[in-house]
Amino acid sequence: MAVKMCVLMCMYSHYMRQILEALKYCHTKNIVHGDLRPYHLLLANRENSAPVKISGFGSAAELDEMGNVSEGSLRVSCK
Repeated sequence: MAVKMCVLMCMYSHYMRQILEALKYCHTKNIVHGDLRPYHLLLANRENSAPVKISGFGSAAELDEMGNVSEGSLRVSCK
């Protein structure tokens, strides 16, 4: 039971790290997702080490230098 729990925690931390790195990347590009929900997190395949993909960028916005949402709506694709 303890080994199974350790494996699950390792998987969860692997996925969480990928999600946080993807969001950090978007934020370095001054892009905010705007609607991050569990169903916007996708796995590329069924393997335990599958890459996580973030979808649902329809509400994404670009921030200006002051951290405010720029004029108009932004449609972006972010890795």
